[in-house]
Amino acid sequence: MHLLRIFSIALIAALVPMASVAAAGAPADEAMVRRAFHFGFPVYEMMRVRSNSRVPANTLGMRSTLTGPQDRAVTAPNNDTLYGSAWLDLSAGPVTLDMPALTDRYHSVHLMDLFTDAFAIPGSRTDGGRGGRVLIVGPEWKGQAADGVKVMRAPTNDVWMIVRVVVDGPEDLPTAVAALREFRLSEAPVPRVYTTPTPLLPTPQEFLAAVNAALARGPVPALHRERLSALTPAGIGPAALGWSELPEETRALWQRLLGPLREELRRTFAAAGTGKSGWVYPRAGLGRFGHDDRFRATVALGGLAALPEEEALYVNSTSDADGEPFDGSRTYRFVVPQDIPVDAFWSLTIYAPDGEGRWFLHENPIRRYSIGDRTKGIVRAADGSIPIVIQNEPPSDADSNWLPAPRGHFRLSFRAYLPQASFRDGSFRLPPVRAAPRSSEQP
Repeated sequence: MHLLRIFSIALIAALVPMASVAAAGAPADEAMVRRAFHFGFPVYEMMRVRSNSRVPANTLGMRSTLTGPQDRAVTAPNNDTLYGSAWLDLSAGPVTLDMPALTDRYHSVHLMDLFTDAFAIPGSRTDGGRGGRVLIVGPEWKGQAADGVKVMRAPTNDVWMIVRVVVDGPEDLPTAVAALREFRLSEAPVPRVYTTPTPLLPTPQEFLAAVNAALARGPVPALHRERLSALTPAGIGPAALGWSELPEETRALWQRLLGPLREELRRTFAAAGTGKSGWVYPRAGLGRFGHDDRFRATVALGGLAALPEEEALYVNSTSDADGEPFDGSRTYRFVVPQDIPVDAFWSLTIYAPDGEGRWFLHENPIRRYSIGDRTKGIVRAADGSIPIVIQNEPPSDADSNWLPAPRGHFRLSFRAYLPQASFRDGSFRLPPVRAAPRSSEQP
């Protein structure tokens, strides 16, 4: 072979790796950093909540009390059901779940992948509460289940499992606790550890390190691979450079944008849906987000672990019928119609903001955080409707259906479990929440 040709081939071979490295190290632009943040934030939040769990992975932890103001693990928790929670690692093999037969009590087992998508929800809606044995397997499992065992394949090795069992008032709590304890995990393999720091407000370096450590536990579902591969220059993905190796321009963009992007999510959540009479109805795709990373990230901040709409419909409001933000110093009235189109139950929950885009229950003198169709002592009007008074101070009428509000801003969430078609398609709408006139407005 001619010496010049040999030299040319050798030169090309030497330059190709250098070109690849140069491409990998090319600065990201602002649009790419935004996309990388939206892609990574749900993953970060999943691993942050997992890291804060006091229950070891592949173990089912159970509550024996309803959620209260002291519970800050998950934003906007419900006060309707008991929770069981397990963080599953399926990389070493499947986990077996035994479910009891609960045909007369609403329950669900919400299975979410690393990207917050619900891939299965066994329970009242899907199997009529008949119970049975379920084998939860990872994306690469190639075994075979025993006869009569349902197989539920997760898109990722990391899975969050949330069990919900309804409670019909304080006197029902012991029975509901007993029902929850009949859900059991067994044959669970030893999980891997995840020790990457995940603070509530991470630095850009902490954010990227945590997301990439989670993604490296793989595999990444095909649904997300193409988008992820395009984000490598922004520091996201298995092939991404470490923080110190990223171009200075890329690091500067992350430092400038991380805080504002988070604030943008907080503002977006309040309007993430269709508005009607002061209520915001969820967009289609909640809980199964597809390629919509921004919507996925928005819900991860303000409503992580929200159920898909066929299981529960979440209708939120932060302002009254006139568009004025809720203020606990004022009095509001909300009349719940007699017939809410649900096949399970409904509730109205009130939340106070934490200043970081999350919402939690708040302390009040009667320890009432929600009102629903199971609330004891509720007074109905002559037409069967339920008038609810929402304010900070106790109402003068002792018979009022009072939902105590925090002193400042608050949010209302109306939950409809197993909503009927009329609620889901929008033909049924909730009436507005109306503010009583201020004292200066009185005639």
